[in-house]
Amino acid sequence: MPTSPRYRVAEFANICLEYIKKTYYFIFGKGYVGTFKDYIGGFNMGYQSTFSREEFINNIFHSPHDALNVVLLSNGFVGLASMVYLF
Repeated sequence: MPTSPRYRVAEFANICLEYIKKTYYFIFGKGYVGTFKDYIGGFNMGYQSTFSREEFINNIFHSPHDALNVVLLSNGFVGLASMVYLF
């Protein structure tokens, strides 16, 4: 899979795993400064333009690259359901 779609799928999977580990965030999300870890090892430092060096070093990411992932991370299921309803 090309790098860009692979990162977006890995971001979605990592956010879902973050919510499985911390279920209390699932409903309303983690806010606009929410973070997630790379649980599945889908990111590599070879593409540093995708995330900052500090994100790679700490394995804590805060800037997903897709509207679906941003809404899911920041607003949880309520935000995702609102987005689907609006569209």
